[in-house]
Amino acid sequence: MNKIALFILSTENYIDPYKDTSYLLMLEAQKRGLKILICDHRSIQYTYDKEAKKINIVESSQAHVVEVLERKFVKDSVFVNSRWAAESGIKVIISIPPHCSINETYNIGFSKKINIVNSDKIGQVHQRQFAAKLCQTEFLMQMDDDIFFDLESIKKLLNSYIKLPNKSCLAPYLAKELRAEYHSKNIIFLKNILLYSEKKPYPGKIAKSSFPIPHKINQNEHHEVEWLAGGLVIMRTKHFIKHNYYKFKGKAYCEDLINSYFLKKRGIKLFLTSKLSFKTDEESYRNYSFTRFIKYLYRDFVVRNYYRKLINKKLIPLIIAYIYLIISFTGSRLKIKNTNLYKSFL
Repeated sequence: MNKIALFILSTENYIDPYKDTSYLLMLEAQKRGLKILICDHRSIQYTYDKEAKKINIVESSQAHVVEVLERKFVKDSVFVNSRWAAESGIKVIISIPPHCSINETYNIGFSKKINIVNSDKIGQVHQRQFAAKLCQTEFLMQMDDDIFFDLESIKKLLNSYIKLPNKSCLAPYLAKELRAEYHSKNIIFLKNILLYSEKKPYPGKIAKSSFPIPHKINQNEHHEVEWLAGGLVIMRTKHFIKHNYYKFKGKAYCEDLINSYFLKKRGIKLFLTSKLSFKTDEESYRNYSFTRFIKYLYRDFVVRNYYRKLINKKLIPLIIAYIYLIISFTGSRLKIKNTNLYKSFL
């Protein structure tokens, strides 16, 4: 008896192969020998849009055995992002560590239109640079594998980018969940002094402590900043930093700040667009175990202190900022994070 992959769709009245994750999951299920059953409150003919002709939908009467298709088939957001892009004609290069198998990576379900390559060395920055050497297009967009950014947003980002000066790079803002805030000016002032060593830190700048001040959305389509998150940036390929500017092993702490520094040193302006955002699942240090937090603190300090010397900042404000991180982490361990005071202090 044929197994059935059951899909319960949203209120969309069609399947868009370039936006709908369900469509890609249906293709994957069909590839694995499952038949597709779509369930919603409308008749199938309204759900089955002409854009999804590759999907063979079965009637509900045939669904004697139903196997739920879990999203483990697209465990990493890079799977969905890259397939969307490749199917639309965008050249996609995925750089994996030298010990990983290219064939096994393809077997996860990546399209053959995607170029998966083994970098000669392991490391986020080096793997990115290795892939960039293979780019022959005018524009290059670097994106980490834990970021979700759909095809339509990529198109909008490119259209926004070409309005900027030639020597520019552009990034969307990082969308974070909103937290409850305690509107005490004294608490906000204390946080700014400890973390940034500034009374009124300016969004998008690098603080005296060498920590980046979060960006703030404004009404302009673009605004110039001092740093960009390295997880998603678009630029002209010729402006990509190709020399080995990151000499540290392991997790690439402060990589985005160091990359921003060298881009600006080459005369590349950094812009943020308030019209687009992206999300990432990076875990907060406040959720680390004690041992992991100590390792994080040490490794982050080593790299950030190097960055501090690059930008000629003083050491004392940096040390004070790490005292703030320790207080923040200790507070989370003491389980007082549900208080308004603690939330505002973080």
